[in-house]
Amino acid sequence: MSAAISRSAIEVNLQVAEDLELERRQLHSQWKQRLEPAAYATALARRRYESLDPDDRLVAHALERDWDAALVAERKLSDNHRRAVQHEPEQLSEADEAGVRRLVENIPALWNAPSTTAADRQAIARIMLERVVIALRGATEHADLTCHRVGGIVTRR
Repeated sequence: MSAAISRSAIEVNLQVAEDLELERRQLHSQWKQRLEPAAYATALARRRYESLDPDDRLVAHALERDWDAALVAERKLSDNHRRAVQHEPEQLSEADEAGVRRLVENIPALWNAPSTTAADRQAIARIMLERVVIALRGATEHADLTCHRVGGIVTRR
């Protein structure tokens, strides 16, 4: 059991880290697609305002309002981006990865520790199991149990 848990745990951790990194890249790409047009709109409004003849005050006032509105919209979007980045999971450092690998190696010890409750073992099993197949043997109370663990490990009882 402990060897299967250890291999499964490694696969789970690697998959989670990979999924988080993919999600991070997608979020950054989406934010970039939203921030670039806002920056362009602000720069365009500024150029329009600055290229205007100062004697044309009515038009200057309208262009200044447009520029201010573009600045406000860009700042709001930048603030939203900053808040979103603060809440995104941090990328694991090499030291963090080494810590995760040590924890993975300790899962069998955790499983067998006297302080580990049945509920704790159940939680570990839920993380490690992809699917459980129970095949009844005819009309008896006997059954064959097949556990499909994360990482492709299959055990039968």
